[in-house]
Amino acid sequence: MFSELYILFQDVNLGLLMVQELIPFILAGRFHDLELYEDIIGNHILKSQKEIFLKNPFSMPAENVEKIIVSLCFSLCKDDFVYDLINFCQDNWMSTAVMYLCLNFTPQVDSCILSLRKLRHIYLRARNEGDVITMQKLVSLPANSTDKIPIERTKVYIGYKLLWAIRMILDGKSFPSGNLRDDVWRQYVHDVADLMTEQEFMLTLMQIDSAAYF
Repeated sequence: MFSELYILFQDVNLGLLMVQELIPFILAGRFHDLELYEDIIGNHILKSQKEIFLKNPFSMPAENVEKIIVSLCFSLCKDDFVYDLINFCQDNWMSTAVMYLCLNFTPQVDSCILSLRKLRHIYLRARNEGDVITMQKLVSLPANSTDKIPIERTKVYIGYKLLWAIRMILDGKSFPSGNLRDDVWRQYVHDVADLMTEQEFMLTLMQIDSAAYF
C-alpha cells in the first residue's frame, strides 16, 4: 500500500517531500518490516541521504544513512543492488549496516562469511589504532555525539566488532535480534571455523588488541 501511495505522490512531483517527511518514522523503526520496491529505496529514500553523507562524512545527519539502512527491509531488492549497497557501506565505515545487509539480505550460503570478510576489510583500512581508553571514552559519550564517529573508525573499535560478530554467530544469535535456526547455526559454525583457519584471517585476529575486550 505504501509503495502505491508513494507512486501517487511521485506522479505529482511530491515524492521527495514525502520521503523527507517519513525519515523520522523510518529512524523510529516503523518501516522495518515493510517491503518496499528497489526504486523507492535506492533512488528516493537513500539517494538524498547518501549525497548528504558524501558531502560531509563527519556530520551528524550523515550518520543517519546507516541508521536508515538498518531500519529498512530489502527483501524486494535484487542481489546486485544489495551487494552494491554493502560495498558503499564498507567503503564508508558503516560496519553495522554491513552486518545487517549481509546477514539478512544476501544468499544464506554467502551471508556469514561475507559479513566477517567485510568487517575484516574495514579493520584493515583503519589507520588510527585506538586503545582501551578510546573504548572507555566511547561508552561515556552521548548517543548523538559527533565525537563518536572518529572513534568508531579506529582499529580497536572495528576489531571489537569483528570479534563480537564471531561470538554472536557461534552463540546462535541472529542480527539485529533473535536466534538462528538450528540448521543455519550449524552451517554458520562450519563457515566460521573454516574462515578462522585461513592464514590471512588468523593473522588479522592475532593483531587485534585483546586488552580492549578482556
